[in-house]
Amino acid sequence: MNEGIDLREVLDSIFAFVAILSPDGVLLEVNRAPLEPAGLKREDVIGKPFVETYWWASRPESQARLQRAVDAAARGEIVREDFEVRITDDRMVTVDGVFTPLKNTDGEVYRLVASGLDITERKRVETALRMTEERFRQIAETIHEVFWLTNPETGDVLYVSPAYEAIWGRPRASFSSRVDAIHPEDRARVVDTYRTRSVGGDYDQEYRIVRPDGTTRWVRERASPVGDPSVRARLVAGVAEDITERRDLDTQLRQSHKMEGIGQLAAGVAHDFNNLLTVITGYSDLVMASLAPGDANREALTEIKKAGTRSAALTRQLLAFSRKQVLAPKVLALNDVVRDTMAMLRRVIGDEVRLVCVLDSDGGNVRVDPVQMEQALLNLGVNARDAMPRGGTLTIETKDVELGSASTHANAGVPPGPYVMLAMADSGPGISEEIQQHLFEPFYTTGPGLGTGLGLAVVHGFIKQSDGHVEVQSTKGVGTTFRIFLPRVTPVVRPPGSAAPRGPGGTETILLVEDDQAVRALTRRVLERYGYTVLDTGDGHEALRMAATLDGPIHLLVTDVEMPRMAGPVVAERLLTVRPVTKVLYFSGYTDDSMVRHSISHDTIHFLQKPFSMEVLALKVREALSG
Repeated sequence: MNEGIDLREVLDSIFAFVAILSPDGVLLEVNRAPLEPAGLKREDVIGKPFVETYWWASRPESQARLQRAVDAAARGEIVREDFEVRITDDRMVTVDGVFTPLKNTDGEVYRLVASGLDITERKRVETALRMTEERFRQIAETIHEVFWLTNPETGDVLYVSPAYEAIWGRPRASFSSRVDAIHPEDRARVVDTYRTRSVGGDYDQEYRIVRPDGTTRWVRERASPVGDPSVRARLVAGVAEDITERRDLDTQLRQSHKMEGIGQLAAGVAHDFNNLLTVITGYSDLVMASLAPGDANREALTEIKKAGTRSAALTRQLLAFSRKQVLAPKVLALNDVVRDTMAMLRRVIGDEVRLVCVLDSDGGNVRVDPVQMEQALLNLGVNARDAMPRGGTLTIETKDVELGSASTHANAGVPPGPYVMLAMADSGPGISEEIQQHLFEPFYTTGPGLGTGLGLAVVHGFIKQSDGHVEVQSTKGVGTTFRIFLPRVTPVVRPPGSAAPRGPGGTETILLVEDDQAVRALTRRVLERYGYTVLDTGDGHEALRMAATLDGPIHLLVTDVEMPRMAGPVVAERLLTVRPVTKVLYFSGYTDDSMVRHSISHDTIHFLQKPFSMEVLALKVREALSG
């Protein structure tokens, strides 16, 4: 030691723990830093083996590690280790210890310097950070969204959660090159947004990606800089989620609203048109019935009636695609409908298209209008034929299926339960995604001279009205498959029906309520022609007053469903409270929607859809009177 320097004073000025040991580990000198917290003096520890001092007495494992460190330093090694040190009975600290040998000119170790720094707080923070990081990793690796961290200055990807592999279908190592997976139509826009992000701006964007298997998914990606907004961000945190199903649902919702608006317009047009057609076809019947068999005017009237019939078919199509046609559903085996339609379907598709049927031997029952179901099959057949002008294969398949709550996005919005599935698959060139978005829209065609564009719209409307679901799947160059899902039902055994009604004429009294004057006049004339006594009015309130003042019976109420001041079902309800034996026949040029609003079931009431012929009206009246 140099005489001008007070070594002890120097050591006591050091905040860290410093001790000087002999090569055999005896404590020769120690500074004040470790002594004061323990309430010790130098004389309490000087001259004692370092490993046996108070700090280590209750930590045998620390004593063993400490002795190994001292021995290694005595051999000339520099040792650095962390040790648990007891400062007081109730306080333990962690010391970052370093043991350094001091050697003489001969290279022999003559002293050991032991130093240590209290790193208890740092260890606590490190432990807390490790726990936080572990919790973060657990959260990031269990959520369905992709979470990532990048350094925008270096471009380094610091972290990507496993959800990236599930959504992109690519390994996490490819995250930095994820631009390559972006759909070509969206790539330029997304890359431009990335450039904006590079100067520190937030972004939120949606785009498509193409997975390695060729499927397309929609992704929403958001990112924000991490840190003080007043300084350049050193990290960017981002999250990306698969929004394909949500966008599909949004598209379906928008399409539904669009179709609903068109449907309301079409239904209103069909209502007024049906009233006109009722008058045209009805008076054609009346005039024709009055002509002699050889009358030259019969041919002209026949053409008028044919035109009226064709017009009525068009209004039925309008109501069908808008899901507002009046159906006559029955419980039947879907396989039977397919078999009954096969002969007609073969004629429709022609000889160049091969027809294959794969029907489930245990196929279930559905509740549909058989006529409309046949028409739906024919419409799909025509659509398939048009897709294969040079020939191909049309495959029809039926199968009982069970749709669960976790169905694929193609069945999104369909209630879970048992269904009967009908699939019609063609081997045509397939349909682009753009065209698929418009397939079920009315009057939508893909070229000139390809029909009215109502075929698929009618199918879609009828299936939806039957509580079913229709979907299309198509791949360019492979073909197109339409799948119809109809709720599977159990047949109900009904008792034998009553005897067939007698002829259409009669002498009963009928109360006729119809707000359209022309239809009312025609209906009255037809009913009187068949022998009935008819009281007529265009107003529900007036009809009830007439019924209240009439002494005789009213055998039948014939009423339109939708009328301005009082709807037909309300007229019927009030009339039946005072005349409970009166029968009711509803008719309407409007839609099935009006029947639903008034909770009228077709299974329990008599109903006649406009336009109707004279003979059909007479038969329906007789049927209603016969109960």
